[in-house]
Amino acid sequence: MIDRRFTTALGSPWKYGLLIYVLVVTLALVFMQDPLPQDPGYHHFADRRSIFGVPNVLDTLSSLSFVFAGLVGFRYCRRDAGMKTRTAWTLFFAAVILVGGGSGFYHLYPADETLVWDRLPMALAFMALFAALAGQYLGGSSETWLLGPSLLLGAASVLVWHASGDLRLYVWVQLTALMLVPVKIVFSGRGRKQHLYLLSVPVFYLLSRYAELADPEIYRWTQETISGHTLKHLLAALSIGLIPGCWLKQASQAESNPYAPKVSCR
Repeated sequence: MIDRRFTTALGSPWKYGLLIYVLVVTLALVFMQDPLPQDPGYHHFADRRSIFGVPNVLDTLSSLSFVFAGLVGFRYCRRDAGMKTRTAWTLFFAAVILVGGGSGFYHLYPADETLVWDRLPMALAFMALFAALAGQYLGGSSETWLLGPSLLLGAASVLVWHASGDLRLYVWVQLTALMLVPVKIVFSGRGRKQHLYLLSVPVFYLLSRYAELADPEIYRWTQETISGHTLKHLLAALSIGLIPGCWLKQASQAESNPYAPKVSCR
């Protein structure tokens, strides 16, 4: 990571410039591609088993892992009144809880109409994550003016997909939030071992995307025990659950060394 003396020397205009650069470059990369339609076979998952009348039972029940991860983070946010960008983090975990409900509902009745209620809270969660990380990165009152427009953009990305069938804006919403994780870590200075927890967010999310793409293959590899889509839910929820782990790591370090310089991954 970059030396603290260098990051301190970076003024706000430089930080804003870097953030705008990341947004513009990722937007250009996404929209240089042809329109990205929804895969017509997306709703046909490998594991279609029903138990006690519950269709797609493992995909449905594994959605509850988002509820658990969201509740852990939401509870921590409500308890820690002094955390930075607290509102954005609180809304992020609240949206994650809604992802659990929306994903479970979708997997009970897989169709584009129900997929909206899966993707809408996901987009809101990504944009709340973006606002939380960008607010910490920029400092000051940036969270206040970033949060509202970010959430509106997240909701718009789902509405654009539903109306036009083009997923590019929805993909960009996810990409921008994840790209801010390494940016924040690199420019946070030294002594931030707890940021490994935060770095694990995009890592486990990318693994979850791979599991989703390899849905039938993983189902075959596991002797029809667990599908790639079920594993996707568990890996994505794990990536979210590691964020409070970052905060708890920071708290335990502060307790063991109260005279150490205060650092924050929040």
